[in-house]
Amino acid sequence: MPKWFTSEYADFFRSHLTKEEFESWMQAKNGMIDEALSQGINPQEVSHYWYKGKNYSIFAKKDKQDFRELTQHLIEDIKEYAPFFSKIEREEIHKPLLYCISPTDSHFGKLARAIETGSEYNLDIAKEKFIQGFQGLMEYVDGYSIDKIVIVGGNDVLHTDQPNKTTKGTPQDTDGMWYDLFNMAFTAYIEVIDKLLTKADVTYIHCMSNHDYHSGWYFSKALEAYYSNHGNISFNTSPAARKYIQYGANLIGFSHGDGAKDNVLIDLMKRECKKSWSSCKYGYWYLGHLHHHIRKQDNQTIGKDRADIMMIRGSEKDILDKVEVQYLRSISGTDSYHHKYGYDSPKAMEAFLHDPTQGQIARFTKFV
Repeated sequence: MPKWFTSEYADFFRSHLTKEEFESWMQAKNGMIDEALSQGINPQEVSHYWYKGKNYSIFAKKDKQDFRELTQHLIEDIKEYAPFFSKIEREEIHKPLLYCISPTDSHFGKLARAIETGSEYNLDIAKEKFIQGFQGLMEYVDGYSIDKIVIVGGNDVLHTDQPNKTTKGTPQDTDGMWYDLFNMAFTAYIEVIDKLLTKADVTYIHCMSNHDYHSGWYFSKALEAYYSNHGNISFNTSPAARKYIQYGANLIGFSHGDGAKDNVLIDLMKRECKKSWSSCKYGYWYLGHLHHHIRKQDNQTIGKDRADIMMIRGSEKDILDKVEVQYLRSISGTDSYHHKYGYDSPKAMEAFLHDPTQGQIARFTKFV
């Protein structure tokens, strides 16, 4: 019996239901379990259901648990077996720079077939393009005096949140089982983070997203546990929809891009980070979700991918007290649905170079 079925409930059933009615109720309960299993639904995840009998309509509801609590023991176990890393002692950099790499919308597990969409995308290709993107972006800044690297996680790193479906249940073309998606992405991130740490200290920022709202968060928490014994990397894996970091005169915001709109994000940055904003000259939002390059300033589009061309409008170099909103490209392939409706964009991974006093001084794009 479930936890809620206490002795008081048992007395109620004995007093108000006949033996036949109770057996009918149990049959309905077991029928619900069989129906859930036949539809690929875990009965343990069914929060409530109704039983309607001849004399009573019974509402059964199980205890709710915060999804963060469900993984706490797993995270603690990973920490216990996490490898030990010697802290890297670094020389002081006189003209430091921050390098922000945001591999948005990698969609590990997405399936695309060339015969249908014109290009292939699967788990192996996702990892290949992911590594290729990072290697290219790091080669671009070889020789730069970088003292801090920001890497963004989440942001639809996994294509699904349940078997072949997104968090809200939208069906997806998928390559591999759910654990294959997790394992491939996990090993890919460890490979690139290890390389980034040889260059500079790393900050990992997690962005909650719509394809993998739960599994993507578990993914980032597992990475945090794996590196729990490393003194050169820090994590921000809170489930908050928006994250911020300050680097000198730069205030940089991160979000997936499926929530608050552009003009709202601009105001939110100034309200949610009043203290930091008061000491910053430059504000930036780095978003994903759309898989296109889109750059906005003062709510005006000044750069956007359009078919095979890149549209660029003039903008003021001096953006003091203004906030730029930038949507980033994705390495993921075009699946059946997006190909059908003509939604396509250049496949790329992008990064940004920030000077502590001059703001964003460069944008790098590695097409894959």
